[in-house]
Amino acid sequence: MKILLAILFVSRAIPAPAQQPPGTIEVGRSETDGKLSIFIKRISELTFDELKKLTSDAIASLTRADRDSLKMRSLELKKENTPLSFAEITDSLKYRGRYYTIDSSKNYVEDKAHKDDSFYKWDPAWNKFIADELVKHSIFLDNSKLPQDDINLLYPDFFKPTTSDNEKIAFWTLLLSSLTVPESQFNPSAQFREKSGGMSEGLLQLSYNNAEWYSEKYSLVLLDEKKKNIFDPQVNLQTGVVMLAWQLEKKQQLFGLDGKGGSFKGHWSSFNIHDKDHVDSVVKFFKKHSADLKNKYK
Repeated sequence: MKILLAILFVSRAIPAPAQQPPGTIEVGRSETDGKLSIFIKRISELTFDELKKLTSDAIASLTRADRDSLKMRSLELKKENTPLSFAEITDSLKYRGRYYTIDSSKNYVEDKAHKDDSFYKWDPAWNKFIADELVKHSIFLDNSKLPQDDINLLYPDFFKPTTSDNEKIAFWTLLLSSLTVPESQFNPSAQFREKSGGMSEGLLQLSYNNAEWYSEKYSLVLLDEKKKNIFDPQVNLQTGVVMLAWQLEKKQQLFGLDGKGGSFKGHWSSFNIHDKDHVDSVVKFFKKHSADLKNKYK
């Protein structure tokens, strides 16, 4: 028999029902006219508030199987109800190949025209590398200092007073991952020889010269020629975040839509509004995956 909620009346001398139904747990007690009422509920139907109020005695009375069930329910509820930390945002975004796969409510949507398994994949763990560095730079969270015309190209009126920090970090994490589409197609080992003769390498097509300049002039980066770590996704992405922070803070532009007709002042040609094909690639990918940025990451 399905038990949604059972109230068992027992004498005060008895702390719990002698035969508590399997799969249930005590969620509360009350006393009326000298009678102790014990409330039990199916473990699988516990709410987040009920979980937080469980007593140690109630948990200790469970069988091993029911304790395992409680652990699983606890993990489910924590995931559903705990505000996402900066390190956990965009965990539902799982990119595949040069194009994309997005996991939304466990329904996979693919670009049906491109299924080649040889394409490189976006590793969801890379989101954490990006987010961990984003939170160190206030520019990413400060609405007043961001180039709104550039932002509107991606998501009109996204940065409002009501926009949460988690939503903002999700925005920038998605943008950095979108940047890797034209830059490296998600290939951590991508290399490209520039017209100058230098090499651009890794997910965000950086060079060791970038590391030296930014570490000295702006903020410490992990990229280090002595360590030969440019192909390390964490190093490459962390350095890219620092470079983007500098671009936003010092040059007040993302794509260069400043209405002044000035030159683009950033590192990546894929952000240069005058390089239409590359910018379109970034914007197109971003928009395909931006539906969950609002509300889901509050």
